[in-house]
Amino acid sequence: MDNMSLQQTRMVMYAAMLPHYKKLNITDILPLPGDKPASARRVLTAEEEELQLSTIARMDAEAKADHLKSNAKI
Repeated sequence: MDNMSLQQTRMVMYAAMLPHYKKLNITDILPLPGDKPASARRVLTAEEEELQLSTIARMDAEAKADHLKSNAKI
């Protein structure tokens, strides 16, 4: 995805979520690399990246299991 598509996606998400949150900043939703100056960005170590990927995989598996469980009841 290019940056313009990501900005549009973030704007749609912001508009949909805004009525449900008292304090919501557009940069809180789908943070993009351009939101922070280059000097403020931190490069992840290999261990941090591996932990992040395993956490995402675990959360994805849990969401899939919950989805299958909820559809099994129908």
